Amino acid sequence: MSVRSIGSLLVVSALLGAAGCDGGPPGLPPASGGPSVEASATPAVEGDDLAVKIIKPPPDYLSIDEVFDAVPPAGADATVLAQVIEKIRQETLILGRVKGGIAVKCAGGRVALSAGAKTRCTATYARVTIPWIVTIDAGVAPTDRLVRYRVTLEGKSVLRAKAVYGAFWDLYMVVREKVNPDGIDPRLSCDAIPDAQLADLGRTGHRCQYLEDFVGTQRWVRYDVLLDGSGAVTFDQP
Repeated sequence: MSVRSIGSLLVVSALLGAAGCDGGPPGLPPASGGPSVEASATPAVEGDDLAVKIIKPPPDYLSIDEVFDAVPPAGADATVLAQVIEKIRQETLILGRVKGGIAVKCAGGRVALSAGAKTRCTATYARVTIPWIVTIDAGVAPTDRLVRYRVTLEGKSVLRAKAVYGAFWDLYMVVREKVNPDGIDPRLSCDAIPDAQLADLGRTGHRCQYLEDFVGTQRWVRYDVLLDGSGAVTFDQP
């Protein structure tokens, strides 16, 4: 599985040596006698930032602990339907990472409780309707209040821009701490991604990148944006 699971960016200034108006080498006075411009030791960077520059996670991007605080599990005396609804709300917010109303409906307004039974439910969140399947464990005789079950997606998940930008910042900070804690100032960017959309699991067609120091030079490290098997945002180098 790939490594799991954003505004204006502080751009690292790159002072490049400017050639004189007579085409002379950088750092020498131009033929006109104008002021000289010193050549910089900062290496040139090939390529540009992507559309959205990231200086920090979005302010409303939730950590996993904040998700659990926002949607606590149903009480022990709740019915199976109530438990399932709260579980789907929680799982949906884990995917989207931004607070918002989450309306859950299950087929027939109930959960089939026979061993191995499957019930289709949906979660509507940020104007996107996400399909879920609730499966009752085949190995345990269920009751109205005691049952083992799991909730899984039906091949699609919600893709939220802020979830991508926040998760990419998290990834960058982990990599930076392990590889180059004293490196250059953060310079991250991602493609412009719609606020929320229903997307297939797997590669989304979007990219993110950050700039890193590498043996005295600077280079872009690029990642594809994916939704893994659980529907969460992950990244993979192409």
